[in-house]
Amino acid sequence: MPNLIQTLYEYVLQIDHLPSDMQQIAEQEGIERAACDYIAGMTDHFAVALFQKKIVVPKILGHLTKMERRNANGFAGIILQELKLRNSIEDVASSYVQLKRRGRNLVGLCPFHNEHTPSFNLYPESGSFYCFGCGAGGDVITFVRRIENLDYMEAVKFLADRAGLQLPELGVDDSMSKLRARILKSIGRPLSFTMAF
Repeated sequence: MPNLIQTLYEYVLQIDHLPSDMQQIAEQEGIERAACDYIAGMTDHFAVALFQKKIVVPKILGHLTKMERRNANGFAGIILQELKLRNSIEDVASSYVQLKRRGRNLVGLCPFHNEHTPSFNLYPESGSFYCFGCGAGGDVITFVRRIENLDYMEAVKFLADRAGLQLPELGVDDSMSKLRARILKSIGRPLSFTMAF
């Protein structure tokens, strides 16, 4: 994934992505100066939120309708919804369990305990599974967590890699602050200006 600040910089270089006060600076002093000033004045939290909302989500979810986006639970919900769309429970589970169709559902021997009679049920319509023998159940992420013995984020990364989905970096490290300081230094603005935010 490209650097957050560089991506934001490229995004705001388009004058229509700048707020009106920054558009005036762009007209007077140039778009590059306005873009640097705009990014330098952002808090880390705002920069990450802008990156997620305006850049990452539209790239990942360009094919979803407005209603589907509205129904998702925030940014994380949208990413998880896309992850589950690209990794159907049927496809993932069938690589670990031999499944047979019974009506609309699928059944097989549970991979989480030893059994001779199939009690592992897969429900493709709801994207879930349940074992009537051991009580294991959940969605595709839960299935991967249990079968691969992973924590939640490792399971999400595993499924993202499987589907070719690039997850955004949600954490903010100090490289962002260092790059902001370099931008400010290059345009001759005092560093104390941004430290007040």
